[in-house]
Amino acid sequence: MSGCELSRWRSSWTAAAEEQWVAASEGKYKETAAQFLVSTWQGNALASVSRSGSQSPEEDYRQEPTGLPLTTLQRVGQAICTLPEGFNCHQDVATLLVARRDMVAHADSRVDWAMAEALAVGTLLLHRDPIPDTPHPFLDNPAAAPLGWGLNRGHYDVRISGQDCERGTFGQRHAVLWDQKTAQRLVLLSSVKPGAQDVVEVWNSPLNEAAVLGFEYGYSLGARDRSLVVWEAQFGDFANNAQVIIDQFIASGEEKWGQTSGLVLLLPHGYDGQGPDHSSARIERWLQLAKDDPDTLPGHSPAHRRIIKETFEAISRETGGKMYKDHILQLLTALGLGSKARSSSSSGANLASSSTSSGSSDDAELAELLWEEMGIPEGQALTRGNWERFMLQYMRRYAERDANLCIVNATTPAQYFHLLRRQVNLPHKKPLVLFTPKYLLHHRPCSSALKDFTIGTFFNRVIDDGKASDNTRHRSVNKATGQPFLLPPDAIRRVVLCTGQVYYQLSKVRRAKRLRDVVLVRLEQISPFPHDLLMNVVRQYKNAELVWAQEEPKNMGAWSYVQPRLVTALRHCGGLAHSSDKGQGVSAIAAEQWASKQVKYIGRAAAASPATASFAIHQKETQDIIDAAMA
Repeated sequence: MSGCELSRWRSSWTAAAEEQWVAASEGKYKETAAQFLVSTWQGNALASVSRSGSQSPEEDYRQEPTGLPLTTLQRVGQAICTLPEGFNCHQDVATLLVARRDMVAHADSRVDWAMAEALAVGTLLLHRDPIPDTPHPFLDNPAAAPLGWGLNRGHYDVRISGQDCERGTFGQRHAVLWDQKTAQRLVLLSSVKPGAQDVVEVWNSPLNEAAVLGFEYGYSLGARDRSLVVWEAQFGDFANNAQVIIDQFIASGEEKWGQTSGLVLLLPHGYDGQGPDHSSARIERWLQLAKDDPDTLPGHSPAHRRIIKETFEAISRETGGKMYKDHILQLLTALGLGSKARSSSSSGANLASSSTSSGSSDDAELAELLWEEMGIPEGQALTRGNWERFMLQYMRRYAERDANLCIVNATTPAQYFHLLRRQVNLPHKKPLVLFTPKYLLHHRPCSSALKDFTIGTFFNRVIDDGKASDNTRHRSVNKATGQPFLLPPDAIRRVVLCTGQVYYQLSKVRRAKRLRDVVLVRLEQISPFPHDLLMNVVRQYKNAELVWAQEEPKNMGAWSYVQPRLVTALRHCGGLAHSSDKGQGVSAIAAEQWASKQVKYIGRAAAASPATASFAIHQKETQDIIDAAMA
């Protein structure tokens, strides 16, 4: 480019910029209330209600269900456990594949962690079938079988990388097999349904966490909405070597640059007596990166309340000070939330000048749904209180939307399955930090029934003792007498809140001691913190004391994050009515009594080192924790 050409280009660009600056100064680009609304999460809030009444899957705002038909699970399970003719597999791996085929034999078969992962990946790869090629064997009426055994509206590439991830650090995965004679590489997940599935990649990576995690983060940005991208550390604390990538990109990239990522980090975590360097995935550090306010419920922060107030006032000004149902109809039409698409020229139009007749019957139905959801009597105007309550309920229901990370410590194979499938179809992409087990990978009680993967099941942020989401519920009733193991809720003496593998140790000792008045509640999703869901469980046990049990030292693990949020939940959610309090309006225990409840800590004492190097000391510390929790 010559100097003259450069000067002309510079002059042209400067003139255009000045022209836009003058136009902006004159108010040409001033946002209308509707334009501002649709640019914030409040637009999503309106959309969530309007589309929740839709019967069409394509119009459903929320993610598709993660549970699948039993036939789908069985076919995928069979495919990923069947070796091609002539492949010379190691005998131990061949035996493992036989055991895995048994895991999908029937609805009550028990599925382990690695098989749950394989089922999740295999079903995400599949293209949707319009017609099933065989009838559903577990329905009385085969004609009622769900259409398509893939059921994915979308289908996704899957990429898994990490240190020894092909085999699995703990010998659990075996996603890549090798012919013992020819050294041929085989990925059985690539042949679930040839010609009707996407691509799966499983690659071992070097011990250079910063470089590899940085690459996978970048890959997840380019593959957003098309791929599940997973990075696995050999041990959870190895992620320390990628701290710059975590701090600068994964935890803050969306807020700084608007770059959303659905990257999944698998971080093995658990106190199994392996010493300071192979025990902790540093849960406390990840939770410190979460941006939620410990002292308020989702949506109740000063920033959220300010934007709710300013939006309502702006819309009210455009409608002459009051908003009636026809104004809501015009708002929905302007935002294009109806099934009939609106042209871009109508989006964000001034509400006061919009014509009511421009709305379709679909928009009118949406307005009715929204009016009903806000609880406004016919003929009355929308008040700021109605608007605030509706928006606050949305924020509490969809707290993940406002989060920068989703941090989970799952304890069952079914939970892991639903998490991976949920990750690709959430309406808002967020990095998922998942603490995974080690010894539980081969621990018989850590299994889920195959029916826990089927239609109607989903990821549970909180697991209540003996309920449908509890993978050990089959042991909650004496088969001989039919008597439940636990006493009625009013007779429960202690509620032990916990997260991670410590649950199985607590459960084993509780059963051995036949402690029927102690309930174990698992917090699966730690952040965003599920205030309402947790309190809905805790409120059942009105006469019980609350304790938090963890295997990490007091200054580590989840306690420092959970403790203030538990206080907030008790203060704001404790007095709400529980479903068991029929006709009472509020729970039997007054709100102030819940707010005054104390949560006792049980765990290792504060320490500089994550764990002891002595296995004997480790066993003694663990036993002390279990004894204190079961006291």
